Amino acid sequence: MAPVLSIPENVQKLWDTWSIRVFIIISFSVQALLLWLATFRQRIRSWWRKLFIWGLYLFADWVAVSTIGFIVQHKSSTMDGPPSDILAFWAPFLLLHLGGPDNITSYSLEDNKLWQRHLLTLVLQFGFTICAILTSLSRHELWLATLVLFAGVVKYVERNVALRYASLDHFGEKWEATNATDGIPIPVQFKGVKNNGGILKTAVLLLGSLKGIIIGPAPKKEELEEKITPIFYPCQGRSSRDALQIIEIELSLLYELLHTKVPVIASAIGFIFRIASFSCIVVALLSFSLVKKHYQLGLVDILLTYVLLIGALALDVLSIILFIKSSDWIAIARLQDQHVLPKAFINRRRWRKEVSQLNFFTYHVKDCPVWLKNLDEYFMGSLLESIYTNFRCLSYQNFRDALWQFIWKELSDKYEWHMENKQEDWLSKKEFIDLFWKVIKGKPAEECCKRKLAEELIDKFIYKFDNFSRTLLVWHVGTELCFQDVNDQWRHESEETDYRSICKLLSDYMFYLAVGVQPSMMADVLDDWKEEFTKICKETRSLVPCSFFSNKKTACKMIFFGLKKEKEDKPGLSDAVDLACWLKNENEKQGGYDYSWELMSKVWVHLMFFAAVTCSSYVHAQQPSQGGELLTYVWLSLNHLGLGMKYKTLKEMLEHPPTRAGRPAAPRPVDEDEDEHTYGEG
Repeated sequence: MAPVLSIPENVQKLWDTWSIRVFIIISFSVQALLLWLATFRQRIRSWWRKLFIWGLYLFADWVAVSTIGFIVQHKSSTMDGPPSDILAFWAPFLLLHLGGPDNITSYSLEDNKLWQRHLLTLVLQFGFTICAILTSLSRHELWLATLVLFAGVVKYVERNVALRYASLDHFGEKWEATNATDGIPIPVQFKGVKNNGGILKTAVLLLGSLKGIIIGPAPKKEELEEKITPIFYPCQGRSSRDALQIIEIELSLLYELLHTKVPVIASAIGFIFRIASFSCIVVALLSFSLVKKHYQLGLVDILLTYVLLIGALALDVLSIILFIKSSDWIAIARLQDQHVLPKAFINRRRWRKEVSQLNFFTYHVKDCPVWLKNLDEYFMGSLLESIYTNFRCLSYQNFRDALWQFIWKELSDKYEWHMENKQEDWLSKKEFIDLFWKVIKGKPAEECCKRKLAEELIDKFIYKFDNFSRTLLVWHVGTELCFQDVNDQWRHESEETDYRSICKLLSDYMFYLAVGVQPSMMADVLDDWKEEFTKICKETRSLVPCSFFSNKKTACKMIFFGLKKEKEDKPGLSDAVDLACWLKNENEKQGGYDYSWELMSKVWVHLMFFAAVTCSSYVHAQQPSQGGELLTYVWLSLNHLGLGMKYKTLKEMLEHPPTRAGRPAAPRPVDEDEDEHTYGEG
């Protein structure tokens, strides 16, 4: 028989004396830390910080449940160990901790589905706590623990109800339908609203349609045209700044509904129970200061009990302060009474306001090691490669006003074109040409050549490709070749908008979304991405040694030079080089006027529109809790403008083959019963 490993007596004594005390301190500290860090969730970009918050979120539940178990099993075998009666008094505080901070009930949307598991945990831990109280406390001490127990149960029930409301099966079922768009969680009566209040009012009115987009039923075309779009884009138009603020507030409201206790504590019943639970803790604190002599406690246990009582009150007060200071739902209540909101409240940051960047050449310089790829392929499902890419290759650009102004102008042009050409469906070839023609209009070229130039660009470098992966790669590499051109004479100093920088930024952003750092956002349109990406990587590495990738200008020169000899064997790179050469040549033909970068920027923004509407609404709903994503802001804008229809392929959206009558055939929308977003299907 194998010998049993015995624990030294002094170690066992140390464990019995301090283990529960330390665990309780840790549990309280985690609650305070979570409350503080959760206020930054919407603005965090760092992967490490997100991981740290996620770890704290999981650890908070584990340490509270474990400590209740230790209390139930504890037998005071040492004189220095906590007395059983004070342990029974501490037990309800762990239920209070299981209720969690008000500003983080879930880390992700998937956590909301676990409300039934949390309900079972509530029942079990309530039973264990009752067992500890009844077996350890005398009759005159029982009522004191019951006060804290009531507060703990209220706190945990709040969390369970919030999780249930936020789960997609029940999301919004308790909301009051107080206006035509449905789905507003509290009655909203705005009278005399002016200044910044109008932006908040618009965001609230549009929130119901966002709920429908996420979980259904989605707003019908008639409802969009008659009720939703006129609110978002009134007849007199809307500035890009106001449009961005509306989307920011709308997604912030959605975040609070999905990941905080707002749906519960903002209700009348929730407010009453919150006041009752807070009062119970206050009474327990005052009572303990009077009856603590009955417990015969040491100084450490007295101080720890005060920390738990005062700390519970402090966390509640701090939660209320943070809620009043930063919650957009509080702003709605203030708006109904005061009609005016401070400008600083509307302008505060609600997302990280950065655009992630990843470049084809940078990716090759800092490529994931082969051994890590092999390990990832067999065990981790590309997780390690994604993390490696995140740390080694990513960079960030500030979200500039000029970028959003350009995007909003394209959105407005698309919407107005759609309203003027009702016989055409969204993103037809005709629409592309009409919108691109605006760029060339007014330049010194023959009118007949203008439309021909736009048609040639689309036919050669967009319409030619039958899958989104190939289009994205060709345009990304082609954009980089143009950007690194040492003889770049395209840019005019008189331009108000730096289209060259916008084009580069959008190109690197779309590559970042595609390469796997955000795989879920474009998974529906990149089924063949791995094959296309592997091909163009092999083509590039056969021309450019790895040591030259760090110098992008040199690498681009080598690609241009190498393809003069081996063009037929490298179709992916050949298309990218042809694109760069075509743009440069056509620009020179038109007298050197710089509209090439503007044309390229338009292509990129339309590719981004396509990626936005083909991404699942569920994936977009996840982004506010992860720091926000530009693609989600574009997606929501498209939906509010009635341009968020889904199609099966990019080719289907662009092709529109002529019918017998000579008119373009409408693209077939995706049926709900069919698999969406697969390429190469007729």
